[in-house]
Amino acid sequence: MTVLFYAAVHLVLAFLSRQRPYLARHGVNTLPRQHWQRVKLLDRHWKRIAQFYRTLEDKSREARYDCVTFTSADLIAAEQVVQDLRDEIKRTSHAGGVKRSV
Repeated sequence: MTVLFYAAVHLVLAFLSRQRPYLARHGVNTLPRQHWQRVKLLDRHWKRIAQFYRTLEDKSREARYDCVTFTSADLIAAEQVVQDLRDEIKRTSHAGGVKRSV
C-alpha cells in the first residue's frame, strides 16, 4: 500500500512541476515539500486529484502506523485509485492545468 502511495507522490510531484506557471500566477512560487502542504495546494486547485492522493495517503498511513493487513481486493482497489489519479492528471493537463477538479 505504501508503494502505491509513493507512486502517487511521484505522479503528483511531476504534475505540480508542470503546473509551475499556473501556480506562480496564483502566488505559489515553490513546490510543497510536505504531504500536508501538497494536499492543501491540491485541494485548493485540483480537488479530485487531492481526493485520490488523500485516499492513498490514508491507506499508506494505516499500513505503516496501524499495521493494517490489506486483502488482495484492497490492493486492487488501491491500484485503481492510482489509475484514477493518473487519468485525472492527464485530463487536467490536457485542459492546460487550469481545470478545477470537483
